Amino acid sequence: MTDFTSRSPPCTSKQNAPESIMQYLKCSICMDVLKEPVTTNCGHTFCKPCLNRHMSTNNRVCPLCKSQLPELKVNIVLKEILKEIQKPMARSPDEFTGQPGEVPCDVCNEDLKHKAVKSCLLCLLSFCKIHLKGHTKLHAKGHKLVAPMNDLNQWACLVHCMPLELYLVSEGKLICSRCVQGGTNVVYVEEESDRKKAELETLINRIEQGRQQRMENAKKLDNSASNCLSYPSTTAVDDGSNWTSDSLDTDLSFGTIRSSMVTMMDDIKDEFEKLSRIEISRIKKFGVNVTLDTDTANKQLQISYDMRQVRSSEEERDAPDCPERFNTFGSVLGQNRLTDCRAFWVVKVGNKQGWDIGVAREEANRKGLLSIKPSKGYWVIVHYDGNSYIALEDTPIVLSLSNIPCKVGVFVDYSEKLVSFYNMEAETHIYSFTDCAFGEVIRPYFSPHIKQEEPLVICPVNTKNNIPI
Repeated sequence: MTDFTSRSPPCTSKQNAPESIMQYLKCSICMDVLKEPVTTNCGHTFCKPCLNRHMSTNNRVCPLCKSQLPELKVNIVLKEILKEIQKPMARSPDEFTGQPGEVPCDVCNEDLKHKAVKSCLLCLLSFCKIHLKGHTKLHAKGHKLVAPMNDLNQWACLVHCMPLELYLVSEGKLICSRCVQGGTNVVYVEEESDRKKAELETLINRIEQGRQQRMENAKKLDNSASNCLSYPSTTAVDDGSNWTSDSLDTDLSFGTIRSSMVTMMDDIKDEFEKLSRIEISRIKKFGVNVTLDTDTANKQLQISYDMRQVRSSEEERDAPDCPERFNTFGSVLGQNRLTDCRAFWVVKVGNKQGWDIGVAREEANRKGLLSIKPSKGYWVIVHYDGNSYIALEDTPIVLSLSNIPCKVGVFVDYSEKLVSFYNMEAETHIYSFTDCAFGEVIRPYFSPHIKQEEPLVICPVNTKNNIPI
């Protein structure tokens, strides 16, 4: 390590008036800096308010020399001089202010520090523009300069007291040059940082493309006529549910990439939530009155008289066995047969600890232990164990929901091969199945889960406005 303090030029800037001058600019009565200074004929100067108070209780004489005082008048020149002296000193653009993202120069004196422009991983010091020149002259080669950063000590090897300037690929950690052992794969920190930044840029571009596509589709939705048959959907849009599989080690960017990523993702999440509200307002016009088909209901399910509620029962119903009936899973289909159309319905799930909601192909198997997934003719999301949610793709996808749904909206676009689910109260998108191989007919699918008393309730639709109520 090298001490540059004694070799570097001092940082200079405009300073406040020295104390030797300020002592002459103080009132002898209040002992503070003069306010509205008045000078007597004897040459002494006081604050006008202070001198007025003095004269109200004493004769009109100078408090210092007892000379008679004439009418008091403000000393205009002295007043303006005091104004100039007391003006706040203008900050230099390079002066360290302590704002987020700023790093102070370690060489500047404590009274006035400038912003660092570079940090040295070998010296473990940060330098402003002025002191960086001195560092560069002394160490033209061999010292690693990086973007300014705080807590430089964390970038030193605790074993060898050397800078952590190498990246050990096999273990994903930083090491110093003396930590390197034979056969290990290492690269310089800068190289790995550049590679990670390139990965991040690629990820950001992919996310931005998806966002732009989603916004374009939202505009199409906004401009569509209410009865238009080529009504667009958001099938081609990346719904963002698989972003959790994208991982990126941003430690080498010294925190700046990570903070940018968090901010960007928050902005994108806000945009997606706005677009979800637009989508929900548009798909409500395709509302249909869904009712349950008792001939398909498992014998341990009870169906309400209006065919809109289904709950689990401890005793089996007296119902005939038939090919249409689920005999193992506690499931039931809707009577509605959907072919080449768009349909939307809402299911109240309340505080149930488990449920299945989605659609099923007409000819999908209903007997025995079912395989609920698209390749078997089911497009379903599941809630179980009280706080777990899964989209039953052929490889199930865990759903992370910020708001627990009490009402779930289901939108089917047969021609677009799309099934989408929404949290109707939070007005947020939950998940979408795309490129669905529906076949000729699909039907709504429900399961309230066996041994749960609370029912699933299909919300009725206002046929005048096609809005679930």
